[in-house]
Amino acid sequence: MIFTERPGRVTIFANGQRREVGRVQTNQMAESGLLGIAVDPEFQKNRSV
Repeated sequence: MIFTERPGRVTIFANGQRREVGRVQTNQMAESGLLGIAVDPEFQKNRSV
């Protein structure tokens, strides 16, 4: 499972382990921040998010 956190952390949860895999600089004012992520339909081939 790939999930994001408002401060910009991108984390993978697999095999009972949580691992941060990246950070995106965000502006955390009001409703802003990293609230979602899209996985490429061809993710199995290109690993793009």
